[in-house]
Amino acid sequence: MTHAEWLSCDHLELLLSCLQGRPQPWVTINGRRWGDGTYSSHVYAAQRAVLSGKASPRKLRLFASGCLRQVEHFFRDDLFWSADLYRSALDLSDRYADGLVSDSERVTAATTVAEARGSLARAVAELLKEPFDVRLVAYKAAEAALEAAGIDWDPKTDYWADPGVMDTQTRMQAGLLREVVGNPLEPTSLDPHWLTSPVVELARGAYEERAFDRLLILADALQDAGCDNANILDHCRGPGPHVRGCWVVDLVLGKE
Repeated sequence: MTHAEWLSCDHLELLLSCLQGRPQPWVTINGRRWGDGTYSSHVYAAQRAVLSGKASPRKLRLFASGCLRQVEHFFRDDLFWSADLYRSALDLSDRYADGLVSDSERVTAATTVAEARGSLARAVAELLKEPFDVRLVAYKAAEAALEAAGIDWDPKTDYWADPGVMDTQTRMQAGLLREVVGNPLEPTSLDPHWLTSPVVELARGAYEERAFDRLLILADALQDAGCDNANILDHCRGPGPHVRGCWVVDLVLGKE
């Protein structure tokens, strides 16, 4: 997989399989075989060897949380749970990823979530497991968005009646994965001289407060500090979406 292919690939399952070192996903969905005709077996094996392990468990957890946060406006109070509790569970998962929550706290939250119903509840419940299935969380997040949009399931094909809408969701999620992981094929380094107090404070505030609108200011601060790396500056000034785990913010804060 080349630099350009990594940046343009819309196959979330393929990207995750490479990062997790899993076999090539020959999954047939509505007549379309993921990976079919994209890469030969030996090419896939080579790219998997390069990419495997490039996404830490923390990164994958924050990516999965980011997928759910993209659809959190669909959270609704119901008889089993409230929207605020959904968000609290995501916050807890994020803190767990950063080592700020004990395993017993995670288990308690997971037990509570398990009593709720619906795609979003199942996705959050999976996210709170250890280990968890990142692919399942991403799929359930996309599924919840389609359900909320009134897209029907087609029992004849065992897939959505309009397969294009799921493709839209997975394209968004593939972009979100790159937001968190960056480009493992071309790792970006940070000159320590760029880590001025304003740069670090802006990055920390964006991370802790999820104030990702500050990334535009962060780009200016980095440039003032001498940063001339186009990948870093363009990412900060790009449209996003940006989530906790953003590779530039993590790079500044020394997180992996």
